[in-house]
Amino acid sequence: MKSKKAKKLKKYSKKRPREIDSGPLGIDGALSSRRSKNVDSVASLYKEDIGTAGIKDSSVSTRPNQFEVKLTKSEKKRRKERQNRFGDTSDSSGAEFDTTVALSGALSSSRGVADFGGASGSLSAGRAKKKRQQAEGKLVGTCQSLEKPYLRLTTFPKAEEVRPLPILRKSLDYVKSKYLEEEDFGWANEQLKSIRQDLTVQNLKLDFVLTVYETHGRLLLEHGDLPEFHQCQAMIQTLTGGKQQQEESREKEPWEEDTADVVLQQSAIARDEFCAYQLLYYMVQNQPNLIRCFQKDCGEAQRHAQSVVLAVLHNDYRGFFRLYNHAPHLSAYLMDFLVLRVRLAGLERIIAAYRPRISVEHIQSVFGFSDLEETRRFLQTQKIVFLKEKDKPKYWIDCKASCMKQKTGNNLKR
Repeated sequence: MKSKKAKKLKKYSKKRPREIDSGPLGIDGALSSRRSKNVDSVASLYKEDIGTAGIKDSSVSTRPNQFEVKLTKSEKKRRKERQNRFGDTSDSSGAEFDTTVALSGALSSSRGVADFGGASGSLSAGRAKKKRQQAEGKLVGTCQSLEKPYLRLTTFPKAEEVRPLPILRKSLDYVKSKYLEEEDFGWANEQLKSIRQDLTVQNLKLDFVLTVYETHGRLLLEHGDLPEFHQCQAMIQTLTGGKQQQEESREKEPWEEDTADVVLQQSAIARDEFCAYQLLYYMVQNQPNLIRCFQKDCGEAQRHAQSVVLAVLHNDYRGFFRLYNHAPHLSAYLMDFLVLRVRLAGLERIIAAYRPRISVEHIQSVFGFSDLEETRRFLQTQKIVFLKEKDKPKYWIDCKASCMKQKTGNNLKR
């Protein structure tokens, strides 16, 4: 009695195709025979003698296109109805619709000019014309509210939703006075963004615009919002001509042309202040390569910022904290982002240079800590080794042990 395995093998052998295992070619031969048939069929499309007359046979290139739609009466009628939906694009002689002209008109309509066979009745041209009329009208707001929430615009704003310049002046004074009383940063930030938006949509470029951006920049700097502060700083540079915008590839809209070349002028004190902020911002972002050169004839704030840049680059921690204690304007808020970097670099040099020990009090004085306890907490986070003394607080640092611990891989936490 045959086993089940033998029956399955017999059944499988009957179903196998005979041309694969029978014959002298086998599998490789079968594939090569198929390949030769395909080559023969392709070769029939080409001339026997190519020469310089071309490659493909002319009879091949003149075969009918299977995707081509026959131009019947019903097809002509359908095309004409479709053409009428985009306006009258045919001339008086009843010439056929030219797709090339239509395509060029569609492309030009995206730039505010429509040209469909010489007519201007398309929907895109109408929208562009309406947009241009709104721009030429120089939108002037009519809203009289001092407070207005900031909302991102998705359509062209309406006049009743925008505040005019006199109301915006009152609104800025109102926001500053209320912020001094309540110190509500979230509310003040939203209101200043709303004022900036109303100025932008009305395309106002005057000294009041600089005042708004300067006020908002100082507020953001005070609360450490560097990304938003950088936006205000970049806008101030654009308005004052300090930053040339490379927009050669973009065509200016009609409402931008009349104020595109307007350059505003900051006061001497404000210009010195924000130039100093720019130098410190480059150091905070660790981009000293963006600082081209120092100006010789500059104000007090810029001279201070230049000294801070040199102190950080040269690891002069003593000079840095002396400058920190005498920072003009709001420069100290930007220097706060550099304090930890300077302390870590200075601590690394101190434990490598001093032997055998150094006091915690010395670290406090050179790094600008408020008390010894704050200094100890900082040193403990950096895994500094202290000398053990009975019944006494940690006062001495073992520089050799701390330096060896650093070399073994426990680097200072940055």
